[in-house]
Amino acid sequence: MTGKVLNYFVCGHTARGFFNISESALPNLQHLFVINSQWGAEGSNLIEGIGRELVETGHNVEFIHSPFDSKRLDGVIVPSLGIGVVKEIIAEGARSLNCRRAIINIQPENHKDENITALIQEKCNQAYDSFSTALEIHDEWEEFYIHNMDFAKADTLTDELIHSFLGEEVLNKQSVVKHRFLGAATPHGSVDFVPVLTEEIQNRYFIKGRPGSGKSTLLKKLAKQAEHKGFDVEVYHCGFDPNSLDMVILRELGIAIFDSTAPHEYFPVRENDRIIDMYGSVITDGTDEKFAVQLADVAGRYKTKIQEATAFLKEARMIQERAEKESLSLHRDVLEKIKQEVIQEINRIS
Repeated sequence: MTGKVLNYFVCGHTARGFFNISESALPNLQHLFVINSQWGAEGSNLIEGIGRELVETGHNVEFIHSPFDSKRLDGVIVPSLGIGVVKEIIAEGARSLNCRRAIINIQPENHKDENITALIQEKCNQAYDSFSTALEIHDEWEEFYIHNMDFAKADTLTDELIHSFLGEEVLNKQSVVKHRFLGAATPHGSVDFVPVLTEEIQNRYFIKGRPGSGKSTLLKKLAKQAEHKGFDVEVYHCGFDPNSLDMVILRELGIAIFDSTAPHEYFPVRENDRIIDMYGSVITDGTDEKFAVQLADVAGRYKTKIQEATAFLKEARMIQERAEKESLSLHRDVLEKIKQEVIQEINRIS
């Protein structure tokens, strides 16, 4: 029987700089294989090859994608075995995990160039500055709705929703909480895996609203209460502002609830899909119309800064691609040999 695959990010280019939440995303690992591969596709290809072979033998796996190139992988996790195969960037973010580690060195000697690394970092820093300015503009955007919100209604809506999800049940176990990113800002724009992550979820709730209409606050309260009651919780942070939440999944209850607004806007397509309209429920009628001119201005300035940041990330990726073309690459047979050695070791310890 073929296994299943989940896809997500644990690192991101954000308004608060490069953010790595690998440690809180990967609890309960006993073994970590760390691939020493800074740039080229070899590390990603090796990880994907290992993951696909494990899927074919019936294991469920989780693919961790790179925010530098969402088609590339930074890691594969096999939860049932407590095993992960990850690049150094993931291992560094999860350095406090108490697990056995084995280093797999596939980086050619001429692969690492400190000057190239500095150039890439400079472009990324420029992107972070633009994202930071965009966040300030977004805060300005939120103010229009915060000042026109009925907080009592928002609290009532949140409490009723949480009670409808969790009821009075309390599980006699410790909650497992995993923190991930809903999506990531990449050199090609925003990317997310909402359809994959919610594919097997029976009840999906699409939160619609405006900036500052209480979407993240609702999700934070739900996640906290679910953890308190012993339910396992998948907490998905915003790829733009990691202090904000975009989705909570309670797989034991078959529930996913997420901020379904741009840049991760989706609409109901299944019978059990539901919309939660925060704007219509808690924001004063006519707010959009009353501040139409100001809102158009702030939205335009925000969009410009996001585009500016994305352009810087694209420049960083182009520098990286040029460096990769000039570096030595491992022969396919060598990678296949390494892959089989890792698979054999996984089979031995599992």
